[in-house]
Formats: sequence, structure tokens, C-alpha cells
Amino acid sequence: ALPIFGAKLVTETDLITAAVLPYENNPITPTVPLQQKREYVMRVMGVDWGGGGENEISFTVMTVMGLRADGKLDIMYGRRLLTPHDHMEEARQIMKVFNAFDCSHLAHDYNGAGSLRETFMIQAGLPYNKICPIVYTRSASKDIMTYHKSQHEHHRDYWLLDKARALQLVCQCFKLKWLRSFKYDKVSKDNPGLLCDFLSLTENKVEMPRGPDIYMIQRSPHSPDDFAHAVTYGAAIIWHVSKSWPNLAMIAKM
Repeated sequence: ALPIFGAKLVTETDLITAAVLPYENNPITPTVPLQQKREYVMRVMGVDWGGGGENEISFTVMTVMGLRADGKLDIMYGRRLLTPHDHMEEARQIMKVFNAFDCSHLAHDYNGAGSLRETFMIQAGLPYNKICPIVYTRSASKDIMTYHKSQHEHHRDYWLLDKARALQLVCQCFKLKWLRSFKYDKVSKDNPGLLCDFLSLTENKVEMPRGPDIYMIQRSPHSPDDFAHAVTYGAAIIWHVSKSWPNLAMIAKM
């Protein structure tokens, strides 16, 4: 593992100033009024699967995001599930929220655990074409998101998403208030909430023995980053489907 000594992608001040939605997150019972849900052009769920991980800090996290008519994204809901080894229950909870918000797509990280949970949800009735499996990659010379068609040795279609560029883009949208969220949910150091997961992201420039240097996004030790990835998956699918990838220069009025 590389040492963590780079610059944070986003600050606590950035998160607080972007937390402008007029309600608090309620993980158990979503409190977003139905009328407000209808104001969004589309609603998408993002899921980052957990598995305990090193130091048992990685848990499955889900979020619901909405695209407004003006192009801005709102984080409407989030929840961290504390049952990393109960795949069936996690799939059940995710489908419950997916249906409650009437989401059009579910974007998730397509690893081994994600594949199994996806199977549960499909068997329970979630349409195959509403699920968007995503695999992080490093592809600075290609589009930030590319479609990978199924092949003989792998039957599932999925999307490749440039990890560093996608996380950088999401964090810049926070800074510009193009990405907004429910009220800042940090209670204490022992109860940091979900939005603080973004504070774990650190950018490092790594010198390569051959070829150009690369930028890597790493997680600070002993701090979770699951919610940051769930939001990134959801945002990427919204921008991809709606063909509305943000123009940061235009948003910043440069």
C-alpha cells in the first residue's frame, strides 16, 4: 500500500456549504415528500457493496440521487447497512428503498459480492435493464465512462468508470454546489454520518517507472469511503443516461 500524504479532494466546509436541501437524512424511514420527489427529472440509486474489509470499516452503503431540470444533482437519501455478510437482507433493503423512490436505475460496483446480490434482486423482480454494473478502471486516454459488452467468457454487460476522474468530478461539483445534499449529518467524531466519507479521499501523484506519472485516489486509513463511491456510481449513471456530464468551466462561470 502506498503512504497516504496527499491532498484531500474535498473539505468539510465544502460539504457543509453544499448541504442545502431543506431536510435531514432519515436512513430508516425516508422523509423526502412525494411532491418533492416528483420535481426531479430522474431518480437513481447508487450502491457500494461492503464486506467488512480491513479493520471492519467497509459496509454496504446506498444512496438515492435526483436530477433537477437545471442540471444540478441532489443527494436525497443515504443509509449504511451494518450487515455485510447478510447478502439477502441487504438486497431486500435496497429494493425497498429503490421502489419507495421509484428509481429508474440502480448503479452498483460490480465485484464478486455485487454480482451475487444483483442475482438476488433480479430473482426478486428488479428488471435486468434497470441495473447498471460499474467497474472502476484507470483510462485517462479514453472517455470517463465506457460500455463493455458481454463476451463469451463473461456474459454480463457492464460499464467501466475512470475512478480518479469520476471522484474528482463529483468533489468539484460539491465545491461548486452543482451537487447538493441533505443537511450535514455529522453528529460527533464517533458518529460522523455519511457525508464525512468524502473526507477520506486523498489525491496522490505517483511516479511510474515507465510512462507518465499518474494520479491515484486513496482512502485515509481507518476511515470509510463507501458513501463517496455510492454517490459517484449514481452520479455517473445519471450523467451518462441523461447526456448531461457537467461543464465545470461553465458552472464556475470561467
